[in-house]
Amino acid sequence: MVFLWLGTINPKNVGEDARQKVRAYRIECARVLYEHFTGSMRRTIETNNAEIELLRQINSAITDEKEAKSRRRKAEESLSKLRNERLNPQPRLF
Repeated sequence: MVFLWLGTINPKNVGEDARQKVRAYRIECARVLYEHFTGSMRRTIETNNAEIELLRQINSAITDEKEAKSRRRKAEESLSKLRNERLNPQPRLF
């Protein structure tokens, strides 16, 4: 608590020789507190952004898989149709 209390000392209430040190200490306290509280927020934002990017990649992979399955199904249907036509010796009239 002493360190927090030191940050509340008004530079105007100390001697001229200590004012600059008190100001510097208060600025350093403010910087450290700011970094502490916003640093965790920054890490959270970075983690969230990384998670969003990974979810986008997963979604893209799922879409690619669905498209590949659809292409495979169409190719298998075409192959089956071709084989059935080849095995049917009767000519077709169009």
